[in-house]
Amino acid sequence: MVATLDDVDLSDTTVLVRVDFNVPLKEGKVMDDTRIRAALPTIHRLREQGCRIILCSHLGRPEGSFDAKLSLRPVADYLASLIDDKTEFVSSWDFDEIRSMIESSQAPIIVLENTRFHPGEKSNEEEFSKQLASLATNYVSDAFGAVHRAHASTVGVTRFIPGYAGMLVEREVKRITQLRDNPSSPSVAIFGGAKISTKLELLQNFVGRVDTIILGGGMANTFLKAQGYAIGNSLFEEDMLETARAVLSDSAKAGQSLLIPSDVRLAKSFDSPWMEDGQTKSTGASQIPDDAMVLDIGPTTERDFSEAIGTANSIIWNGPMGVFEKEEYRSGTMQLARSVLNRKANTVIGGGETAYAMNLLGAEIPSEIHISTGGGASLELMSGRELPGVACLSGRVE
Repeated sequence: MVATLDDVDLSDTTVLVRVDFNVPLKEGKVMDDTRIRAALPTIHRLREQGCRIILCSHLGRPEGSFDAKLSLRPVADYLASLIDDKTEFVSSWDFDEIRSMIESSQAPIIVLENTRFHPGEKSNEEEFSKQLASLATNYVSDAFGAVHRAHASTVGVTRFIPGYAGMLVEREVKRITQLRDNPSSPSVAIFGGAKISTKLELLQNFVGRVDTIILGGGMANTFLKAQGYAIGNSLFEEDMLETARAVLSDSAKAGQSLLIPSDVRLAKSFDSPWMEDGQTKSTGASQIPDDAMVLDIGPTTERDFSEAIGTANSIIWNGPMGVFEKEEYRSGTMQLARSVLNRKANTVIGGGETAYAMNLLGAEIPSEIHISTGGGASLELMSGRELPGVACLSGRVE
């Protein structure tokens, strides 16, 4: 049973809050503040209760040492521009310095440096967890994008102080598990993106769980290869071919519809778009040249996938259909985004690029569509896996 802020009175206490401020930066400026804004309801609620808040988060993938490009200082400055309360930033992971600053500061909100600058974060080191926990009397997790990781700031601290789900984590878990456990038929699960191994393994959990599975992105290339198609120089994973064949077989036995691209958009290389008459070159999946790369689904596949979405009463979507960062190979993802928006079915969308595609539509997102702040976390929760950063939120010391 997950304990939430409704289960405890934290008034006038010091609370360590794990947020997800892993946001894109360019020349020290925040380029997308979605995750920062997602944490504001919990921050505001705790401040209304008179809490002093110690915020911690990771940013990027530093290897346990300082990296100026991944400092949370610009994120802390950006947060300060969004809220009325004074904030202060702590640039050191020397806990004597941290405590000294907290004790001398009048700011009600303290932002700690990137947790992954400390080598004990990813290893869930007991001493680092203990020191981090010692800064507060209670812990609140509002970083849904990190709860699938058993790190010191997501799990370890709950060995020393009680943990509770923040408003964002509570909402994410509720929406995703409701759709996972009670999907309305016809149900559709859409998978894409380049993280082939992880998603192929998780995909097995959806065989027989939903009525239709749709595959795009690099994952689809692996399935095309598994079916004997020549895919040129396209991204695929050799050691996952048998897994792909097993999914195809098991899905067919379950009477499930599994859709893979029938046509694709091509590039001459990853950095060289293939254009013809102002359009990205497309071809049938069985006609991919040896010297070409598949970087997006084709127009016929867009229509086929959209038709399946158009009949769905529940939809799960994680990952783009092509190399989304390149405009020439964004069409498939954007067409599916339009189809999902128009359908207005009970929907959970996970993954940064998928969420960005929905936002690019420039339309109001209806309440039926839940855009998750956690790609990997939403996918693992949807597939039935326990999230370590949620399981530890029992309201007692673990």
